[in-house]
Amino acid sequence: VRLMSVHAAKGLEFPVVCVADLGRAPGGRETPDLLLDGERIGLRVARLDGGEAESAFELAQLSEEREQAAREEEDRILYVAMTRARELLLLAGAARFERWPEQGRGCPPIAWLAPALVEDLPQRLASASEGRTEPAGPPRQDREIVRCLLNTPATAPGAVDAGCARGLSR
Repeated sequence: VRLMSVHAAKGLEFPVVCVADLGRAPGGRETPDLLLDGERIGLRVARLDGGEAESAFELAQLSEEREQAAREEEDRILYVAMTRARELLLLAGAARFERWPEQGRGCPPIAWLAPALVEDLPQRLASASEGRTEPAGPPRQDREIVRCLLNTPATAPGAVDAGCARGLSR
């Protein structure tokens, strides 16, 4: 087992890759008091009366551009991590089933990644919230390229054991 950052894994491939913590929203980056971009400047100016600092010049626009670039970099890093796997890619993330995260700016990767990979996610979420880890009906063996296993605190130990018994541990 190797534990490494995605940056360290660039250019490498592995039989199995696990990308964890996909339920965590990207970190809230604080805007610095001074932003520069070529001849553009953004500045947070302290008030003499002790009130909240005010934005000056192009701080709001430069800050938004910086946040957008950071979001795009996070997406690129996730793509790099996911493409390191040759045989098996495990994507893991925690989310509350009753409050599935909405897609949008600053959302955790699981909010857009899971619906893109699992077409019947709403039904699976409903089943998992009822204590079942598999949706009703037979497994789709003919097209099972993606396997989704959802767990609640009550079902997690049994689901992990069942997953290993079905060969998910390879």
